Amino acid sequence: MKKFRPIHPSVLVFLLLLPSLALASGDSSPPEFKGEGEITEFVPEKTGASFDIGAGVQVFVPAGVKGAGVTTFSRSTDRPSDSLVAKSFSRHGPTVVFDSELSSKKGPVKVVFNLRREPKRSGLKFVLGVEFSGECTGKAKRNELEDGSCGHWKLYDTKFDEKLGGMVAEVDKTGGYRMQFGWIDDK
Repeated sequence: MKKFRPIHPSVLVFLLLLPSLALASGDSSPPEFKGEGEITEFVPEKTGASFDIGAGVQVFVPAGVKGAGVTTFSRSTDRPSDSLVAKSFSRHGPTVVFDSELSSKKGPVKVVFNLRREPKRSGLKFVLGVEFSGECTGKAKRNELEDGSCGHWKLYDTKFDEKLGGMVAEVDKTGGYRMQFGWIDDK
């Protein structure tokens, strides 16, 4: 059986101070959070952050984010019906939830659906649907949210980005609820 040597107190102090030293050094690179199915982390306003839950969807929050705080990004089993998102919408990939309503002064939040090449379907385009809270009118009445308001969907076009490794939607504001990639008529 091996004997373990005790850690010298000065080494222990250094290890405890290491996270503080990294922040004080002015490192402005955004933290990268990875997990399986769900991540809950603090989004620093100065740097932004990236989230990867291992479901083929990533979120990149830029620096200067409004509404920064503790955020949960997770995969959801509460999939919206296609018609709830938009007329002629067809889901593609997992439904995810980004529970904070974030926007940035320094650029859009990027939501990436990881793919090796750009998907193409004749007469269709690949989009991201983002759910927002709003008044309970029209078809939104059938989509009541936990806060008593109703869910409305906004669609964002996507483009293939080889560097990020997939289809990217540049979102001006996350809705704080579900997000769903899918196909819609290209009109």
